Amino acid sequence: AEKVATFGQPRLKMGIISDIHIRTREDLPVFQHTLEYFRDKGVDGVIIAGDMADWGFRSQLELVAETWYDVFPGDRGSNGRHVEKLFVYGNHDREGYTYGNARGVKVTKEMIEEEAIWPRKEKVWQELFHEKWTPIYMKDVKGYKFIGGHWDSWKDISGLAEFLQNVEGDLPKGGRPFFYFQHFHPKNTCSGPWVWGQGGGNVTKALSKYPNCVCFSGHSHTSLTDERTIWQGAFTSVGTASLSYISLWSGRENST
Repeated sequence: AEKVATFGQPRLKMGIISDIHIRTREDLPVFQHTLEYFRDKGVDGVIIAGDMADWGFRSQLELVAETWYDVFPGDRGSNGRHVEKLFVYGNHDREGYTYGNARGVKVTKEMIEEEAIWPRKEKVWQELFHEKWTPIYMKDVKGYKFIGGHWDSWKDISGLAEFLQNVEGDLPKGGRPFFYFQHFHPKNTCSGPWVWGQGGGNVTKALSKYPNCVCFSGHSHTSLTDERTIWQGAFTSVGTASLSYISLWSGRENST
């Protein structure tokens, strides 16, 4: 931290969160205040590493989009600069209505047919966030590359290795980093192998070719205060905790 203070003004400022788990309008204040904090810090973009709509319903994702555009109208900060959306779907965005019957709410077949995001994920994304949805995408933020991989399955982000190979000519060489984000932790990286819901290993293998890659992921809700949340191996992997609630590893003091 002392060394960072000598670097001068940052070239890039990013807001990074995950697992906001919006269900109703009552869940919005923490998310809204977080975006306002990012706006007031002058961020260039915001990553949300999945699990936005807790039950996987469009009406919940509409609240996410509404709050985003309230704080960043037209994707712009208070000074008029563009602020990039860097969002990905997580497992709750896909199938949250199947978990414990949506946490005590009786989910009917009619609700699923009307509200479920996943059968119309491309259309919902375009209508709410005003951009095309693709399973993996890359954006440029002030000369830095950001690659997002939407939830695919409990084990993998299909086609990631091929995607990276196809864009390799656009990725920086040497010490300049590029950034990748998805929902679940790449297997045996940050907080691994102890946390639940890690990937099957294909993402770790794909990213291991790029030592200048910094990966952000969520899903486990592991606390940022645990030093194992940051892993530095073949690449760098960082857990983003959760804006909704924190889970501590089972079998330990103060665990859930």
